[in-house]
Amino acid sequence: LEAFLSSQAVSFFVALFFWLIGFLIGLNLTSTKLFGWLTIISIASYYGAFLLVQAIPFNFALAPLLGTCIAISGIAPGYFFPCFADRFPAVRHFFFHENNGFILGTLVALIGATFAGRTLLMYAPLLGVIPLLQFYYERGSSR
Repeated sequence: LEAFLSSQAVSFFVALFFWLIGFLIGLNLTSTKLFGWLTIISIASYYGAFLLVQAIPFNFALAPLLGTCIAISGIAPGYFFPCFADRFPAVRHFFFHENNGFILGTLVALIGATFAGRTLLMYAPLLGVIPLLQFYYERGSSR
């Protein structure tokens, strides 16, 4: 949104608002067998919004549809916490890995946005989901 709709702070906070709605929905899902599907749907939703703002740039009439895509993409990250909580021996191990992944992702995104811009937006979500799904299925997706 920052690149193709508006670079105003308002667009960032609107996107954050919708993402947090999706995140809260994901936190409240009870089944632990949805992570693979939710992750794929989340990535598809991201690319749907990405293609839409590229096809019709700087059109605020797209905001409701983009907000829906953003909310859908936030469900899997919210679902991550209840889904993965029982896969670690202690909560501190879980948050250690989650926090380090967040910091690494932030650094990679900062460097990638600086040097790769549009390429990062196109390929990073696909590349990032591969180790996540691999970890999910290695740790026992049937728990």
